[in-house]
Amino acid sequence: MSQYMTIDKASNKGVLRQNNYVVEEDIRMLLVNMAMNIGHFNINISVKKDKDKQREMMIKKAKQAQRIKEVLEDRNKVLTNYHMHDYMG
Repeated sequence: MSQYMTIDKASNKGVLRQNNYVVEEDIRMLLVNMAMNIGHFNINISVKKDKDKQREMMIKKAKQAQRIKEVLEDRNKVLTNYHMHDYMG
């Protein structure tokens, strides 16, 4: 989406051009409207990033839990074999 703004100093008016649509209004309102649109856009991006980050963290925690479980199982096997060897030998 391409948009650009021109400011006429003599009349204190701003013109916003977007896809062959022209809006002329007071400069203060034009800047406020642009700021609100940009702010809303940024909020949407941050929410998406938070959801993606949360999903990645959940996957990472699940992988860590699986790895810990595997390590504990391996340790228990080694200890069991050691105790059986010690008991029999």
